[in-house]
Amino acid sequence: MQTKINYAKEIGEVGSIVSEATKNFGGYKETKINNENDLVALIGRYKTDLTKLQEGEKRLTKVIEPVLIQREHSQLVKAFSEYVAATGEMITAIDTTPESFIKAIYKSAETKQSQASGEIAKICSVIAKKLFP
Repeated sequence: MQTKINYAKEIGEVGSIVSEATKNFGGYKETKINNENDLVALIGRYKTDLTKLQEGEKRLTKVIEPVLIQREHSQLVKAFSEYVAATGEMITAIDTTPESFIKAIYKSAETKQSQASGEIAKICSVIAKKLFP
């Protein structure tokens, strides 16, 4: 039982890191872009939060999972890595000038991110049910 509790605590801590970063990303929608400096600053904030997601990804790979959920944990790590990669692709699609925003790459990455997010939610639900039936 202690292994399950330790796992849940570790996942909760990773979840807090992720929650903070994704909350920030959502808040940036309200940011007004009046000039190139505003855009550069916004991209800098995006990159800072991407770094937080990458730290969460590294931490997730180091979590020791109970035997009961090894497969699901591996799936969770894979889905989260896909989420982080897609987030990075979205940021890459934004250049320092609005005219160079690459909409097709951004939209494709946004779709990948959304799919990975859905997978993460499904996997977490299965893990929770297995660990604490």
